[in-house]
Amino acid sequence: MKTGTILAFWSASAVAVSAASAQSINPHGLYFHTFTGSTSGSEWSTWGPLGAPNRHEFADLRSSGAYPATFAPNNSFTLDGGVGAGAFSDADHAHINFNFGGGTVFNSNMVRAPYTDDQFPVFLTSTVTGDAALSGQWFAQIRDVNPATGATSAVLGTNVDVLVSGTTVRIDLPGGTFYQGVWMSESQAGFRVIDRIAPNPAYRTFPGSATNLNLNMVGDLRLTSPDSMTLAVFFETRAGLGNQVQTMKYLELSKVPTPGTTGALLISVGIAATRRRRS
Repeated sequence: MKTGTILAFWSASAVAVSAASAQSINPHGLYFHTFTGSTSGSEWSTWGPLGAPNRHEFADLRSSGAYPATFAPNNSFTLDGGVGAGAFSDADHAHINFNFGGGTVFNSNMVRAPYTDDQFPVFLTSTVTGDAALSGQWFAQIRDVNPATGATSAVLGTNVDVLVSGTTVRIDLPGGTFYQGVWMSESQAGFRVIDRIAPNPAYRTFPGSATNLNLNMVGDLRLTSPDSMTLAVFFETRAGLGNQVQTMKYLELSKVPTPGTTGALLISVGIAATRRRRS
């Protein structure tokens, strides 16, 4: 992992075939995308699978522009319809030159979003019931992260409430903000809230995902142990092209011991510390 709806049309098996049969890198995931040309600005964008070898689709969060592409073995690609071409220089960086005709051109550069990898939940292909035992109070280190560089600008340590109900997981922060996602596997949940009802259902809000922020939101929760998990969550204002503002937070969460277990935890920690001193 880099530091710093309706169910999708494609089945999980098709996604796996696409990734395994593709060029030498897997482009899937979330990117911080900057562009110049007829309009300048930035946005969150995704590369997702099209269910066939070497076929992937580039799109902004609202899928106002979604561009299927064919990849070559050297990681270059051509967009369908002759509207552009580009290449990945490595697994985390790419560029595209768009030419829509009539003098409308864009030069795009993208870098994989901080704290994400090629398993970022672009589409919702399946859901599972979450572990209700994860519900309760968790301690969170919440980082405000620069979308372009991955640098941390602020850190807040606070308790948050986690609720697992059926296929959903909700995280409530002090002050009332909440993020709600959908379990895609026993160890990963996807978050996606989009204001636009996209023609392709795969780009719509994941059923069950929600937030009370007036922002578009995507995110990726990973359960790393029964008592720890991370959440990378990304936001974008609902403005027009070239005027959007992107922000993100990265949460590292550890479960707060329930009453009655604290003593046992302290004893085990003390024994471990004694053993370390003796070694």
